[in-house]
Amino acid sequence: MICTAYDSKNSPPASYYKCHDDEERLGGQEEEKRQQQEQKEEQGTQPRGLPVLLWVTITSVFIIQLPLTLSANSISGHIKHRHEAVVAHHGAVATDDRRCSRIGMEVLREGGHAVDASVATTLCLGIVSPASSGIGGGAFMLLRLSSGKAQAFDMRETAPLQASEMVRTTSGILADTGLRDVFTSNGSLLQPGDICHNKKLAQTLRTISKFGPWAFYNGSIGCKLISDVQKIGGILTVKDLKRYRVKLKEPISANILGLNILGMPPPSGAPPMILLLNILAQYVIPSGVSGSLGVHREIEALKHVLSVRMNLGDPDYVDVSKVLSDMLSPKFAKELKKTIYDNMTFDPDHYGGRWNQIHDHGTSHISIVDRERNAISMTTTVNSYFGSQILSPSTGLVLNNEMGDFSIPMNVSAGLPPPAPSNFISPGKRPLSSMTPTIVLKDEHLKAVVGASGGGMIIAGTAEVLLNHFSRGMDPFSSIMAPRVYHQVFIITMPYSPIPFVLSLSLFKYMSL
Repeated sequence: MICTAYDSKNSPPASYYKCHDDEERLGGQEEEKRQQQEQKEEQGTQPRGLPVLLWVTITSVFIIQLPLTLSANSISGHIKHRHEAVVAHHGAVATDDRRCSRIGMEVLREGGHAVDASVATTLCLGIVSPASSGIGGGAFMLLRLSSGKAQAFDMRETAPLQASEMVRTTSGILADTGLRDVFTSNGSLLQPGDICHNKKLAQTLRTISKFGPWAFYNGSIGCKLISDVQKIGGILTVKDLKRYRVKLKEPISANILGLNILGMPPPSGAPPMILLLNILAQYVIPSGVSGSLGVHREIEALKHVLSVRMNLGDPDYVDVSKVLSDMLSPKFAKELKKTIYDNMTFDPDHYGGRWNQIHDHGTSHISIVDRERNAISMTTTVNSYFGSQILSPSTGLVLNNEMGDFSIPMNVSAGLPPPAPSNFISPGKRPLSSMTPTIVLKDEHLKAVVGASGGGMIIAGTAEVLLNHFSRGMDPFSSIMAPRVYHQVFIITMPYSPIPFVLSLSLFKYMSL
């Protein structure tokens, strides 16, 4: 089925749409060519070997205006700890789930490109880990080809065209019909080891496989999705889906500790991660960032980093050039380092904390290197666990609640600074994110592909793993398993993570063949 939007003066309301069979879409070659040309003009040419299906499988717009607070507790299963290093000569895949890693490796063994493997593994994560990932959410992806060319794919969700403010409501898995149908049995939540069946999601993926992106953005899936969202008071329209574009950008980069670190430009978490590394690089390495004193210095540096970060926003809506330049500057980092004292800490004002922090949530990450040394680092998310805690009953998609990553003018709390204006909601705008997919080079050779799951803890966690491996001399696995610390500037309690998988990271040291 195909959605047709009406834009004339005498058109029906924005929520009205007309549907046709998906089969009819196959005959509309001229319209398809026109839309492809428009997309090419807006985005630039997509890299060779990148399937068009990628646009559909890992991108979406915001699909509901009402982000819901998670009330169900997460389920902790048994984790089997691995202590061996993995050496691969034909490529490697690391994901949050072993089954998805195996699927990615099967693609590589059959001669697939790293991008092909990323599509397969991302689809898999959306199925086996729907609480954190899925095509109802968004992503950031870094691609570095074996030729040395690198590109950043901004697949972040966007605010609907009718977005202005948000109304927060509280719900849970049992309160939503779609989630209940998939994740409960006889009125009770499924338990670890139980099998759930999301038949509508299977139908959605089959439709995308057969008809391509148009079934999602301008076809039957989009029609059903919009209908489900509007039935519960959401503001998504056909125009939102049709206007969505993946943005191809140049990666940001920084030379730190003899390494060339590639990251996503704003609104990602890469600029603050680079600033954190630049500050810590001002100390004697590794002794200056080790032990209890090293922990203190890292926490103090992190307070500065997160305070500066809240001046960032979607560069298409706010001018962040000066802030970004500072965050990538070793000179700026050196000035901040001068304000860090080894024997004391300070109130938030000392760190430039003018704006309140955002609190983003869970994610999934994949790291892939194929036999040609094409590398991908990609982080996907639906934000909170199970996103908005709403599953579209017609499509099987878990809907994200990424609107919660914006700073909301009315969210003012006593004792805390005001929300950050650069991250306020605006139609079509993309909110700040902590997602920090990263690729590390040394002398133009690929050394590591790294990223993290863990919402707001991603920025510090990614930096700590890089320091563990490249500065403290830990092997890749130990670098990931080591405890980590985090701070939120305005919250006195400091989270400490002795449990390795609280923050799940994927790291390779790419060995020469």
